[in-house]
Amino acid sequence: TTNLHKSLFANFMAQGCNIGLVNMADSTPDITYQQLFHVSTWYINDDTLRKAMAEIINFQHRLPLASVWGDGTKSTSDGMRLNVPVNAFGATFHPKYFGKYGRGVTRYSFLSDQFSEFYIIIIPNNLRESTFVLDGLLNNETDLNPQQHFTDEHGYTENVFALASLLGFRFCPRFKDWGDKKIYKLSDDIVYSNIEPLFHEAKTNRVRVINTSLIIEQWDNIVRLVASLKNRKVTASLLIQKMSTVSLAGRLIKAIQEVGRLFQTLYILEYIDNPQLRGEVRLHLTRHESKNTLARYLFFGEEGELRRRDYDSQMERISCLSLLINCIVTWNTHYLSLAIEQLLKEGHKITDELMAHISPLMHVHINPYGVYYFNIP
Repeated sequence: TTNLHKSLFANFMAQGCNIGLVNMADSTPDITYQQLFHVSTWYINDDTLRKAMAEIINFQHRLPLASVWGDGTKSTSDGMRLNVPVNAFGATFHPKYFGKYGRGVTRYSFLSDQFSEFYIIIIPNNLRESTFVLDGLLNNETDLNPQQHFTDEHGYTENVFALASLLGFRFCPRFKDWGDKKIYKLSDDIVYSNIEPLFHEAKTNRVRVINTSLIIEQWDNIVRLVASLKNRKVTASLLIQKMSTVSLAGRLIKAIQEVGRLFQTLYILEYIDNPQLRGEVRLHLTRHESKNTLARYLFFGEEGELRRRDYDSQMERISCLSLLINCIVTWNTHYLSLAIEQLLKEGHKITDELMAHISPLMHVHINPYGVYYFNIP
């Protein structure tokens, strides 16, 4: 059993740090490549990694210090670009991120307000991140209960606004320039004296109005569609792709777009008027960027490139990376709690407000390089 545990932990490190089984066997005195390969073949797959991740996240969720950072009801999603120098599944060219001839994929991850990473997926760079926002929220298998979700501007469309809001999530994207965003009125007859110009098209001066009659007409169909998403009868990302690519979308999808315009308008007006909301969006997205920094620090093997050709191998690597991130977050949370307890015993005054500024994503004390020892009692 001890050898099995050692080989399991060595596998997580080998895959999560992107160094591979051969290099891990060379860097570990008492574990062979054959042991690592056996464990990788028979024990490590998408199902076991998801269950392991859920166990770690749930454990960290129950630690008292984690509740200082959040209660598990808020989350963010953002993408991290990974260069793929081989002819691999999903790898697409993107001059902005990979140079003129480079290609890669996006590691799209979901982070809770307690700093745990609870869902990941690999997506091609030529697809918008907004397509996959609902996948992570609907497929959450942990004790976390995300109800408010933050994204950057890439994670937002009118359709996502509609479906997220109808599913009960408060959707909060960050806008770089809200002046370019369109807002809509419910009726031509309503005049808002202070903000009336915002509802007019700049060139034609035409008033933007939501088609409420279409929403009422298609409401039963909208409810059925949302229920299918809620019960996982249809994949959210697949549905959103179809909604955006079908030219003759039909009255149902047009009605969903009108619903999205309604929720989008309400959110944009609140975003403009509420600096506290803008600060909260910025805070959570900054946390996610810090998590991506940790991910890049750990994923150092093969120059930080993802050189797996098939999707399952790619997912195995990034899932093990996610497992390592959650292990570090849990370890830091636990030992930060012990350090705070000791300081309180010594008479130091430490408030929840002060502890809220501490991050378990710190990694200055972690050295992923060198020789590995797995000393398991």
